[in-house]
Amino acid sequence: RPPNAPRAAHFLLQNCPKLQSLSIARYSFSDFASFTLRKLPELITLTLGEKGTGARCFAHAPLSITDLPTLDHITFGRGCFQFS
Repeated sequence: RPPNAPRAAHFLLQNCPKLQSLSIARYSFSDFASFTLRKLPELITLTLGEKGTGARCFAHAPLSITDLPTLDHITFGRGCFQFS
């Protein structure tokens, strides 16, 4: 994307009744406009990047999570959602 162009990519994960873990490597999706998780009734672990390291996953995206009743462990590396 050109530097002045708006961010147009969006990440949406929803309605996955068996998903228990989501892990996204560092520097992934760093230029996305949004990050949304919803209706993931079995999700227990969410990991973006690595704890204690620069990750910058979704650096410009707001975080939106709903309907995650079993979410118990969240790990974000440095810089995730940094500019949201």
